[in-house]
Amino acid sequence: MQTRVTALFLAILAMLAIGAGDAAMADELEDRLAAAVVLAPSDDALDRIGRIDAVLGAYAQAGLIGTKPDFRIHYDDYYVLRRPARFRGYTLAAIEVENMGEFIGCCVDEGVILLLRDDGGGDEGDLDEFAGRSGCRTLGYLDAALGRNKQHTARRFPKGEYVSLSCRVHDADNR
Repeated sequence: MQTRVTALFLAILAMLAIGAGDAAMADELEDRLAAAVVLAPSDDALDRIGRIDAVLGAYAQAGLIGTKPDFRIHYDDYYVLRRPARFRGYTLAAIEVENMGEFIGCCVDEGVILLLRDDGGGDEGDLDEFAGRSGCRTLGYLDAALGRNKQHTARRFPKGEYVSLSCRVHDADNR
């Protein structure tokens, strides 16, 4: 009997340690994503503190997104979260990365947009303050859509209240 109790106790301790490790990893991923959208102190609006490609690799390695975009529209790659992740109190639903790998026309606005679902844990004022000091802007609450591609993305997300944190070149230029 004592052996079973000891084994159960050790199993519970192991699960708690794994949970603590998962929480630490989630915090690290959130910090890396935040750094990838924060404007670096330079004159270049593309210059962010972190690198979004490295962050996407870390999220993929953690099983939160795929190694390739879930879909692409024009210059935008969309990575839909496969497992829950948080960003500044919101649930991170998707990461949109706009870049010009190949010229297909005008109007590229390189950078990142985060689609955040408001499940009651987010603070809009805090997000607005983060956006202001990071060279980003919030696009307000959207009903299950990402930015200007609303008609293409609305069907991909559950209904709910969303806010987009847009951290692209024009967002930094219009601070």
